[in-house]
Amino acid sequence: MQTACQFKPRIASRGFTLIEVLIALTISGLLIGFAVSQVGQIASERIALQERLAADTVAWNKLMEQYQLIEGWAGNTVDASESSGSIETLGLVWDWGLEAEATLGENFYRYQVEVFAEDDAGTASDSNSALLAAYFIVNN
Repeated sequence: MQTACQFKPRIASRGFTLIEVLIALTISGLLIGFAVSQVGQIASERIALQERLAADTVAWNKLMEQYQLIEGWAGNTVDASESSGSIETLGLVWDWGLEAEATLGENFYRYQVEVFAEDDAGTASDSNSALLAAYFIVNN
């Protein structure tokens, strides 16, 4: 005789347990947090590199202007008496200073340009400053 109600064995579920889901979410959260911090660091490094390139460009241009003066190529475009000043590039005001000093050689001079832009705190950092030097022979 058969009864109307037969018990069937319970089939094991094939889903994930709560602990497995929590571990997966924790690992995913850590990976996403790490990725976001790396993207932020790359963005700030890009800005610093862009500022350093602008500072180097300003310094190099000032050295080339000095070289043009020495060679007599500048004409009236460059003021020979300028030893410091400001120029705006990349949305920042760059202060620059040019120093010339005699070396041991005759008519051999060292020209040094220092360029910096002050940040919001009023200080110059490594990312927004440059120091370049060149040696020129000056024929009087």
